[in-house]
Amino acid sequence: MTRYDFDGPDGPISVEVTATGEDYLVATNGRTYNVKVRPTEDPSTFVTEVSGKPLPVVVRESSSQRVELVLGDEALAYSRQHPVEIRSRRDANVPSQPSNVVITAPLPGKVMDVIAKKGDTVQMKAALVVIESMKMETAVRSDRDGVVEETFVTVGSIVKRGQPLLKFRA
Repeated sequence: MTRYDFDGPDGPISVEVTATGEDYLVATNGRTYNVKVRPTEDPSTFVTEVSGKPLPVVVRESSSQRVELVLGDEALAYSRQHPVEIRSRRDANVPSQPSNVVITAPLPGKVMDVIAKKGDTVQMKAALVVIESMKMETAVRSDRDGVVEETFVTVGSIVKRGQPLLKFRA
């Protein structure tokens, strides 16, 4: 079970999601829903069945901080109550200037794309790696400018939250 706390259009909301095979049990506001997620040809669109009723979903934005969805005809935006930053840490054995930064996975999932390669120059907010989790893709972005020194994952890798993805020199 994973719990998410959001600020939404109607105030704070907590959502608990439990995977049950290929489907999910989603509990919120004292109600539990059986949710089936079926992808479409468009990676930003999928169809869900909520308690047996189809509901089309379009993902307008998805990040570790915010998600914007269109559920049926209703547009919704949610932000995390306690913002989650892309975790990075300075390597203990590296002098402070220039610094080596290790970018870690902000969520568990499957690596769908490794955009930044060894030797690439990246700018702040550049997409580095794409992770799929719960049928949604999230781009892990750089929190500073730098040059990629090493990648620790490949396409298809399964990662845990906090697992190192790549290292770069800032």
